[in-house]
Amino acid sequence: MNVCLNNAAARGTRIASREVLTGVPVIFLVGDDWRIQRFIGTVLKYGMAASVLEATEPYAALAMSRKMALPIDLLILQLDLVGANNVSDLARDIAAENSSIKVLFVASRDCPACDAPPCWRFLSIPFTTELLLSSVNELCGRKAG
Repeated sequence: MNVCLNNAAARGTRIASREVLTGVPVIFLVGDDWRIQRFIGTVLKYGMAASVLEATEPYAALAMSRKMALPIDLLILQLDLVGANNVSDLARDIAAENSSIKVLFVASRDCPACDAPPCWRFLSIPFTTELLLSSVNELCGRKAG
């Protein structure tokens, strides 16, 4: 069940788990293609124990990341995000607030068109559920299974 936040600064933002759970990775999913968001959110919800937060707008994502009480473990960003001049800059801004954050870009093209650090990862759409979970578990420092 998704819970909508009524905070104006976080408009376009949802918590995809019952609550933000302690002791599990906090995954922040940012993108405006509802099909991709739903697929990734559903896979994460049922495929692993994690708190999944979602934003559909770049400015809402940045505002939300700055107000989070818990550090974000993984940021998943759609490279084709509308309204973001440079998605890698948005990732850097969010990462600046969360020093240990990992980043996973997803896009419907073969390679990222951004200057991402080598530790950031990229998945080209389409990708399998197994590949998504494997990538997320690796970036969160967990063994798949």
